[in-house]
Amino acid sequence: MQLTLEVPDQHVPFFKDLVKHLNFPVMVEDDETDDEPSPEQLKAEMRQAVAELKLVRQGKLKSRPIADVLNEL
Repeated sequence: MQLTLEVPDQHVPFFKDLVKHLNFPVMVEDDETDDEPSPEQLKAEMRQAVAELKLVRQGKLKSRPIADVLNEL
């Protein structure tokens, strides 16, 4: 059986120590920061999106219809 728990940041050290002393579980760390972009990454992506939008409005970059984008999902 696999169990996923969300532990508040302030309790992580205590919880890891507790699990380590139980002797039977295998602890695999799943760091969610890999899944979520950092604030710096979000800012960079937003800057890029704004720059691309400006190029589309200037006619220097071709856009795609929203229906095409949604059909890819």
